[in-house]
Amino acid sequence: MTLTRNDDYWGTPGQATGVSYVYREEPSVRAGMARTGEASIAVPVSVQDATDDDRTRSYSDNRVFFLRTSTEKAPFTDVRVRRAAQLAIDKQTIVSTLMERTGEPTDQIVAATVNGYVDGYTGAGHDPDEARRLLAEAAADGVDVQAPFDLVTRPDLFPGSDEVMQYIHQNLQAVGFTVDMLSLDTDAWLQLLRSPFPPDQKANIIAISHDNISGDASFSFPKYMASDGSNSTIRNTEIDTLLAEAEQAVGDDRAARYQQAAQLEYEQVNAFLPIALQSKMLMLGPGIEYTPNSLTGVELTVADITFPTGD
Repeated sequence: MTLTRNDDYWGTPGQATGVSYVYREEPSVRAGMARTGEASIAVPVSVQDATDDDRTRSYSDNRVFFLRTSTEKAPFTDVRVRRAAQLAIDKQTIVSTLMERTGEPTDQIVAATVNGYVDGYTGAGHDPDEARRLLAEAAADGVDVQAPFDLVTRPDLFPGSDEVMQYIHQNLQAVGFTVDMLSLDTDAWLQLLRSPFPPDQKANIIAISHDNISGDASFSFPKYMASDGSNSTIRNTEIDTLLAEAEQAVGDDRAARYQQAAQLEYEQVNAFLPIALQSKMLMLGPGIEYTPNSLTGVELTVADITFPTGD
């Protein structure tokens, strides 16, 4: 897609006289185009392709990488199994070794800038021995903890996500889960994400990368936590009541109800497995200047791009 600047526009014109948008699927190809000057900006690029100079820059769009369990399918019908899955995942290694500059561990499904974020809340952490104990306890009570399920992802979840999902797969297998990897295109992935869920659908844990640039939990919690939420596998009347009350409230009262709903999910329901607060990276070509912001992932304003060298 190619656009040309409208010199009759009422605002202050940007320095760029035009812009061409070119799609390249591989992050390494995008990064290579910026390095050689074939592209002015490559977005996003992966950790493996990032440079150590100021040509690679990070930005956040309040995006969180988390997993959602299918709570109405064995083995995830039992909360102990869901907690075991949480305890099995070594998110510290995922972030430090695989995501590096693009993530930090989190125990919540929204960033701290969102009013549903619970200040001071921390999850149980990585404890594979406790995960095995919980699975054994559930099995002793008749839960089919060996029921097979899919770990569902998609190739374009985020740069480097394939390696992250393979490591999570290993974590889950290591504590005794019977899990298969399933990588789908976006359309097929969406069919598993959104309700109504087919009765014959196999149990799954689905990988989600969710952003909330609004700062209000109404963009996130109703669809992921409410019983009638489009992406929800949670059926909890107390959470439903809190979310409904939050929708009618404002200010601190609104935030408090969203936080109560979140804490109830994190401490009692455990349908989610939060992994990392994400950031992304872009690469600037030679002679290009641009400072990313919280909207960069959604709207990269051409007028913010300058050419300090005059090119």
